[in-house]
Amino acid sequence: MLPHLRRAISGLEDAGCSMICVLSTGEFPELGETGMIVYPDRVNVHLIEALLPAGTLGVLMPHQGQQAGMVQKWSTDERNAVTADASPCTASESVAQEVRRLVETGADAVVLDCMGFSRQMLLDARSATNKPVMLANGIVGSVLTELVGTSVGLFDHAN
Repeated sequence: MLPHLRRAISGLEDAGCSMICVLSTGEFPELGETGMIVYPDRVNVHLIEALLPAGTLGVLMPHQGQQAGMVQKWSTDERNAVTADASPCTASESVAQEVRRLVETGADAVVLDCMGFSRQMLLDARSATNKPVMLANGIVGSVLTELVGTSVGLFDHAN
């Protein structure tokens, strides 16, 4: 897959794209050469490190086969990770159910670690707990909004 991804990014850079976002929370090596590439995995990992440097992070992932990698990705000397799985293609009620289970196993906060989880799934997850719940694609979307400058003037109606 990496050669195809590198070719696609190279084509975008050749076409003049100055900013590219990889639409996956998986871990990737450097993929481009000229433009800014936003890697959701890196953005999310660093934000969670800032918000929850110690404690227990609940990680909702799309497939149980990702469990070992997610524990490795999210665990540090001071923070452990507990996992659950729910496909972003399923009903959002299963997301809420799994988030409740993560909190019952000790999660201090939860991250929905897949770009496919929806805003509705985030709302359902938040209704299932009073713990902080973060949506990976929402975090990345906020960063992209800042990078491209679309947040400037959103609430300034005087101009």
